[in-house]
Amino acid sequence: MKKKILLLLSSLVSLTLMLSLTSMKDDDKPIPFAQLPKVAQQFVKANFTSEVSFVTVDNDLIGKSYEVVLVNGTRIEFDGKGNWKDVDAEPGIVPKKIVPNAISNYVAKNFPGTSIRQIEKCRRGGYQVELSNGLELKFDSSLKFVRMDD
Repeated sequence: MKKKILLLLSSLVSLTLMLSLTSMKDDDKPIPFAQLPKVAQQFVKANFTSEVSFVTVDNDLIGKSYEVVLVNGTRIEFDGKGNWKDVDAEPGIVPKKIVPNAISNYVAKNFPGTSIRQIEKCRRGGYQVELSNGLELKFDSSLKFVRMDD
């Protein structure tokens, strides 16, 4: 009986180790732009003029995620379905057409002369943006301003 339990435990440990090594091997694997989900490809083509430098896919236990890095340094993160999650346009500016109007209007009114350098969709809805002056603004799922961090 003890031998069967030890054999079973040994098999489970081996299987777990093999699965973790397999998933680690696939982390941040470079892929061609054409292998991105179509939604992500369309988003990049419609909103950015800079060329794509490289694309990576990250396979983890939750699923896939993608990152596109443009020649100008902009980084765009996508979920497994190709929906954008985060755009970091350092040192540039996030394209205005991807920023919800309520957020653009709030920034223009309250922080004139600044631009949005990063925008991130939050898990529970809402957005977080980083301005060119270094301030971070948080908005809820109704696009109402919540708080500011520096």
